[in-house]
Amino acid sequence: MILWQDETAVKQDSNWVRSYAPRGQTPVLIENARTNYGAPVIISAINIQGKSFFLSQRKAVNAYRFIRFLRRLILDLGGNGRKLFVICDNARIHHARIVQRWIEARGKEIEPFLPSCLFANAQPG
Repeated sequence: MILWQDETAVKQDSNWVRSYAPRGQTPVLIENARTNYGAPVIISAINIQGKSFFLSQRKAVNAYRFIRFLRRLILDLGGNGRKLFVICDNARIHHARIVQRWIEARGKEIEPFLPSCLFANAQPG
């Protein structure tokens, strides 16, 4: 089964912040809303039929949380000798040593594809 995977943060505030400072002085933001409320993060995967699988959490995605998501994918979709092929973006967590070791130990169940691996030998033009 082929899956496309990505992670995203969900926030209530906008990307820009309005501020004020007297002429010639740099505005200083006193409070960051994200540090107070946290931004929920969703790790998701979608298959070719359009079915989505996701895991929601309150903290940023790290290698351990990414492994947890992959483990859940294997439990939910793997089995019956079916191997999962997961196409990931090029986020740092996908290249972490602990993630690579975890995947190597489960080579019969899951295989990730990263853009750097897919296009390493591509020639321009």
